[in-house]
Amino acid sequence: MAITGVFLAVTTLAAEREREIGALRAIGASRSQVRRALVIEAGMMGGVASVLGLAAGIVLAMVLTWVVNPAFFGWTITLQFPRLPLLSTPFWIIPVALLAAWFPAWRASRAEIAQTIREE
Repeated sequence: MAITGVFLAVTTLAAEREREIGALRAIGASRSQVRRALVIEAGMMGGVASVLGLAAGIVLAMVLTWVVNPAFFGWTITLQFPRLPLLSTPFWIIPVALLAAWFPAWRASRAEIAQTIREE
């Protein structure tokens, strides 16, 4: 699901910024620079998503353990965090985001300059 989400997000970003990418290519940006910019954006999206996801997950675990379980079920458990999976999450989310962004970035870098600027 993460790969599909990043793939669709980068595809949408590239489509929405088609004119901008065409203008960059017209003023001298190479195809590899355009690809690199979009892949770096996807990597940053993966980094931010992993940090926010970890923070939201930890807060949700605390709320469920300390508030919801005692209030609705009358019992609670000891909250324990699996440190290794939590710490390793950014190390697999970011490469997956980079991989998912490669094809949309490659496709955006191959767009015809004249066609993308013509509508500007």
